[in-house]
Amino acid sequence: MRIAVGMPAQATDGPCGEVADVVLDPVNWHVTHLVVQPHHQHDRARLVPIDAVTSTDADQVALSWSTTQVEAAALVEVTDFSGEHHL
Repeated sequence: MRIAVGMPAQATDGPCGEVADVVLDPVNWHVTHLVVQPHHQHDRARLVPIDAVTSTDADQVALSWSTTQVEAAALVEVTDFSGEHHL
């Protein structure tokens, strides 16, 4: 399975955004979730479990979820693990 940032995400009932990022398990480096968001709307980015991906091709990622399920998924929270402290 090949997933690239920027690929359109297709829910069972229509387009639901694009892949904005992937989430990795830091221990075994497996992808656990996709970050799916409407085009350039970072504040609406949602976490979609990788298990919801039914297929991928060169053009899009197909999901087993509806657009309603994607919109109801957890919002993405950004955490800085760099160890830097900013004032």
